[in-house]
Amino acid sequence: MSLSRRSSLCLSDGPTMSLKEAVYEKSPNWLQTILLNAYAARLHRERSGSTFEQLRRYWRESQWWEPEKIRRLQDERVREIVHFAARAIPFYGRLWAEHGVRDSQVQGVDDLRMLPTIDKDDVRAAGTDLLAVGGRGLRHGHTSGTPGTPLSLWYNRE
Repeated sequence: MSLSRRSSLCLSDGPTMSLKEAVYEKSPNWLQTILLNAYAARLHRERSGSTFEQLRRYWRESQWWEPEKIRRLQDERVREIVHFAARAIPFYGRLWAEHGVRDSQVQGVDDLRMLPTIDKDDVRAAGTDLLAVGGRGLRHGHTSGTPGTPLSLWYNRE
């Protein structure tokens, strides 16, 4: 089994778990402590590293921008995201086509109402069709499920 593949294995009759989870579960307590500390250190670097500091400086500066400048930036980002989603994420390309929406119609924040909304059931049903074609470096996570069933998600460090 390749470690680079996103695969899972089933131990005994229990639920399916990732290879990382299986290794952790079979490790002695002292090694589990080391693994947890290494994982926490990685999360800390990701959450408060140089990228975060760059964002913090940007947010501090941008809070004083004129409303028109903020709206232009928002509209630009909406166009970029919608164009990317239409081209690279099969789920959105299909969904918007079914509703007669082309990404070129969405020019900014005010046009977002043209896009159909989705819910957790849609996300669960879409599975990997919600992943960008050619996406790399994705990490698996999930919501806590506090208001219901946890939702499995993929994200990148950016």
